[in-house]
Amino acid sequence: MSEEQRRQLQQQLWNIANTLRGKMGADEFRDYILIRHNCQNKKRFTPP
Repeated sequence: MSEEQRRQLQQQLWNIANTLRGKMGADEFRDYILIRHNCQNKKRFTPP
């Protein structure tokens, strides 16, 4: 991946994140994503 492609991908990912979070602040969105991710991992790796 060229440096230009990497830069464009990074910009596109930031734009997607901004669209998803809407009016939510960046810190609040980060916390929401991390909590959700941790919950998914616990469900996946918790033995029955």
